[in-house]
Amino acid sequence: MEKISVPYFDGLEVDLELETDSHEVREILKRFCELGEENRLQDSRHVYAYYRDYRAAVGGEDWLDEEMGVPEKPEDIWRFVTPGSVHITRGHDPDKALYVEMDAACGWEEEHGLMLVWKNG
Repeated sequence: MEKISVPYFDGLEVDLELETDSHEVREILKRFCELGEENRLQDSRHVYAYYRDYRAAVGGEDWLDEEMGVPEKPEDIWRFVTPGSVHITRGHDPDKALYVEMDAACGWEEEHGLMLVWKNG
């Protein structure tokens, strides 16, 4: 299995799972690998919102806060995210775009985790 360095996560190496390898796929991966820490920090609000929604839905103040801790600001949410493998998928009709998808573990939703998705890289 191929490995890929992900600047979005400070150069962390993760598995790259490709069903097909083409010039188009490599261009999407190149675009994805141009995303860095500043992009991750801009995206913090989305992941933090997911955490807050989950916490509210399960009564997290009763158990999750003690188990996981409480992020003080949206950017802190990344301490509770563990990136996993990366793969590329194509949208279905009428959307034929390529998507970079990353499975990740997260401290607040241990059973299902988190899926991060970037359209066209």
